[in-house]
Amino acid sequence: MTNLKHSRSVISRHSSGLKLYQVGDVYLDNFGEIGDASIQLDGLESKVGATSTVVGTALLQAIMIQAASILLSKGIKPEIFNSSNSDSGEAFNEDLIAKYKPQVKIL
Repeated sequence: MTNLKHSRSVISRHSSGLKLYQVGDVYLDNFGEIGDASIQLDGLESKVGATSTVVGTALLQAIMIQAASILLSKGIKPEIFNSSNSDSGEAFNEDLIAKYKPQVKIL
């Protein structure tokens, strides 16, 4: 994921001279402002209010939804964390963590 507008406005800091969108087979553009922030406030030299966080989160959630939909259409029920704020979410999530902890040590 990248801000293509910003990436094209700056030089690469990588030794290859390449930027993220130039090395990946696929990239997602968050259509952010150059420098990422969006709001200029009197008294500050730079803008505030990064847009990449909320847009990036929305893009990643859209990918998760589509992936789950594709799996379900193939008869595969994906194991996805439930909201811990729901009545059964915490217990469900703990069971899922216990199931995968042997393979995913960071859990």
